[in-house]
Amino acid sequence: MPDWSKEIRAAIASLNLEPMREAEVVEELSQHLRDRYDEMLTSGIGAEHAYRSLLKELNDGALVSRAEGHPAWGSSIIAAWKGGKRAAICGI
Repeated sequence: MPDWSKEIRAAIASLNLEPMREAEVVEELSQHLRDRYDEMLTSGIGAEHAYRSLLKELNDGALVSRAEGHPAWGSSIIAAWKGGKRAAICGI
């Protein structure tokens, strides 16, 4: 199973979150990606395809944009996202 921490930290780096808040976000997103990865494997999707799909989802901002309704960390990410840091997160 992939360790998503490095990719997540890169995706949210431009948000300049406080270290404790960053750790919370990384943990929440890591758990989400682990769960989705397991679901994909269970449904018959290959490991490499699942990894690439989820990495694309993270890097294109789709995962972060869906965080809007998440009470624990969505508001911080979305506030920064809407504040003009989307391009940095998406790698644009």
